[in-house]
Parts: sequence; C-alpha cells; structure tokens
Amino acid sequence: MRRAVITAVCMFLLAGCSNDGRDVFTAAEDFKDKVKEAAGDVVDHTVSAETEPEPEPVMTEETETEPEYAVGETWTVDGEWSLTVLSAEETDKRNPYADRKPAAVYIVRYMYENLAADRTESSDVYFDLSYESIVDAAGRMAYSYPGEITYYADMAPAGTYCVAEACIGVDHPGDFRIYLDEYDADMKRQEAVLYIEPGKTAEKKAAQVHGIDTEGAYSVGDTWEVEDLFSLTIHDISESSYRNAYTHLQPDTVYLINYSYENLGYESSYMNGLYIDLEIETAIDADGQLASSYPGGTGIYPQVVPAGAACDAEAWIAVDHPGDLTMIVTVTDDAYHQYEAVFVLSPETE
Repeated sequence: MRRAVITAVCMFLLAGCSNDGRDVFTAAEDFKDKVKEAAGDVVDHTVSAETEPEPEPVMTEETETEPEYAVGETWTVDGEWSLTVLSAEETDKRNPYADRKPAAVYIVRYMYENLAADRTESSDVYFDLSYESIVDAAGRMAYSYPGEITYYADMAPAGTYCVAEACIGVDHPGDFRIYLDEYDADMKRQEAVLYIEPGKTAEKKAAQVHGIDTEGAYSVGDTWEVEDLFSLTIHDISESSYRNAYTHLQPDTVYLINYSYENLGYESSYMNGLYIDLEIETAIDADGQLASSYPGGTGIYPQVVPAGAACDAEAWIAVDHPGDLTMIVTVTDDAYHQYEAVFVLSPETE
C-alpha cells in the first residue's frame, strides 16, 4: 500500500515538470513533501489500526512497600529466623579516629533467633544491621560508625539466638529505616523494613529456642580424639569474679576454662601445626544465647603446636545467663574436611 501511493505521487510530479531548472527544483521540493505526507498518512493509519494503547500499570498493596517493623515488633520467617529490635539510643561518644563526622550516632540493640529444625553449616543465621541499607530522616544514606558496643553479631546455629548491637551514624537526626534483603536456606528472597525511633525501647522477649541438641556431648574431663590427627581435653570450668576495667563488655557471669590439646599428626599448609582457641569457637549459654569471649586476667594463650607436641591454654567466656555452657568445637584439615564435637560444661562456682 505504501509503495503504491509513493509511485503514484512520483508519476504525477514527473508528468507535470518542465525543462526549466527552477521548475525542476520546485517540483523536487514538492515531491519530498508529498512523499513524506503520503508515507506519514499510511504509517499513521497502520499504527492506529493495528496497535492499542498500553494500559497503565496498577500498583497493588503487595508491590508498593515491604513489611515494616517498629521497635519491639518481630520479623519472622517461618522455619528460618526471627529478628526483633529491642532499643535505639543516641550516644554522645565519638571516635576521634573516625573519618566521618555524623550529626548523631545511635546504638541499636536487637536479637535474632535461628528457627531451623536441624543444625547444619548452611542453616547458620547472621545479621549485622550496621552493614544493611540505612536511610536517615532526610532520605540520605546512613552508615556504620566505629563506636563502642557491648554485644557483637555472630553466627547463630539452629536452636540458638544472638543479642547484638549496631552503631549507626546519620547526617540528619531523627527516625530512620533499615532495609533488609536476605535469602533463606532455599535461596528464596526475604525482605523487610525496620522503622527505628531513637529513644524507644522494648522488653527483651522470651526466646523461642533454648539451645542445640547435646546428645552424645563430651563433658568436663572427657577427651575428644581424632585418630592420628589431634586430641582435646577440657579439664575444668569455673566462675570468675575478675572484671577487666578497660572493657565495655558487661556480662552477667564470666567463666574461666582450662584445657589442653595435642597434635597427633595434624598438618596444615597455612600454619605450622595445630591451633585450637576455645574463645573463637561457638559458645552457648544456659538460655540458648550466644556467649562471647572476654579479656581475662591471665596470659596462658593457645599456641600453634607441631606434630608430637601438646599445649595447655585458658579461655575466658562471658555469658548473660549462668549455668551449663555448651561449646561447638571445630577443626578443619587441608582437604577442608571439618571435624566437630559438642561439649556441655557444668561450671564450678567460687
């Protein structure tokens, strides 16, 4: 259709042209206009006949915003985790070595639980709110600030929970939001928004979890031995009244653990022997809350032990709930095979 119209216009113009140069020029200009007009008419007709205007997108409640949780409210992903912000307090303490100079610094305390049914490496849960996307009261991005906190985020195995704090700097004081974008064990995306009102606090809720399965666990005095590789014995655990005046940690109870390990043939390509430090292993208090290491008062530290040698060492552990302490100890060889044992330790009191 378009070709027929253009051909007809061309024949008409050529028939009416004279030999005068000016007339030829004028005819050529008219020819261009006629072709454009004819082609445009055909194209316009084609578009209007064959296409329909696209409908306006319709926003639904599910796509407008992610679920929003205030201080004291709990975000739960069934069978995976729960997370609750317990408080958000402004602090006037500043780090003189920090690069940024925020208008306000907030300490956000929160707890998260691992609700998985069984304990595997892939089911560990970890939330560090200071490194999530944070938007301040003016809609500008906030940031992690190197301030003092008393609880640190850690990997929580199934059946445990962690209380942690995040130190956040903002350039515009006031309410702010933390945007969470996580993947569960099935790699399904889970999103939520935490609405934080500085100065607001909530009571710590009772945990849904209370520790891991300890069937077959070792006790004080037992020796865990992996043939031709290593052995580990925890000799005793006692409550200590020592408190370090230079730490900001404020635990309810501090435990001192004495242990020893022996290298029975363990080799490593990244260190010259066996090294077991109980302070960096997973420790769980009597309520199922993750414990933490504590800067103790002695200097009996673990060392790298070559084959055929042994080492005596101490570990200092801080807990919020006194009672039996559960420890998950892991040793990994050069083939990335992980050996694991669980110890349940009943402390002696002073």
